[in-house]
Amino acid sequence: MMTKVNSVEELKEMLVGTEESPVDFCIANGMVRSSKSLMLTEEGKVNILNEIDDTEQTLAFEELGNQELTNIGVSIDRGIFFKY
Repeated sequence: MMTKVNSVEELKEMLVGTEESPVDFCIANGMVRSSKSLMLTEEGKVNILNEIDDTEQTLAFEELGNQELTNIGVSIDRGIFFKY
């Protein structure tokens, strides 16, 4: 079952305790889908594995809204970011 992420704060809560095991998320926009695995780092940042191209990023929660770095923040704002 997919659960819509409504805010970065809600995403932060979903990632509590994930330092050892990532959680899967996706951007679902009609037929286009982007899968990502997210987990917290020991420093409290978000480690992002972009499964489409196997790239990794480590960002602070405040950086998730920066479209030049990631599409997660804009996807949350548009209501198309889900945990699955």
